[in-house]
Amino acid sequence: MEGADKRNEKWQLGDVLVTKHYTSLIIKDNNENYCLMNIGSDGFGYSTDKLSIFGKPYKSLEDLYQKAFPIWHKVKAKLVIE
Repeated sequence: MEGADKRNEKWQLGDVLVTKHYTSLIIKDNNENYCLMNIGSDGFGYSTDKLSIFGKPYKSLEDLYQKAFPIWHKVKAKLVIE
C-alpha cells in the first residue's frame, strides 16, 4: 500500500487500522456507536479505553474517519481462528 493515495480509503465495520504504534479494529459498542478497539501486541492488550481514541464513540463511520484518518490507515488483514 506504500505510495497509494490513502485519502480515498473506505472504512467499514471490522476493518483493521494501524498507526506507527497501534493496531485496532473498527467495532460497534453496546449503543451502536462506532469505535476502535486496540488489538495490538503493544502491552495494552484488548482495550476500548474511553480515555484514549479506543472506545470513544462516534455515531457514524464518517465521524470516526474524520477524527482518525490523518493518523490511522486501513490495512489488509485476515482473521484466523484456530
